[in-house]
Amino acid sequence: MTNAAALREKAADLRILARDYAPDVGLPLAMKATALERLAADLERNGLERRQPPLTLKERAALPPGRVFGRRGLSPA
Repeated sequence: MTNAAALREKAADLRILARDYAPDVGLPLAMKATALERLAADLERNGLERRQPPLTLKERAALPPGRVFGRRGLSPA
């Protein structure tokens, strides 16, 4: 499932939840659902995903070590 599909599913759940409440209470939920739908549309339109799948421990071990910022990060010249 892509992130856009997950956002649309969450928006549908929020709309169902908003129906259970009075209109003044359900309105923020409906507005949140609309915002999630727009974000999902942006993700699909731009071809962007919010996250990449998490790395396994082997993939993390293969990555170069992180850079240290500040004075310690400078190599002696």
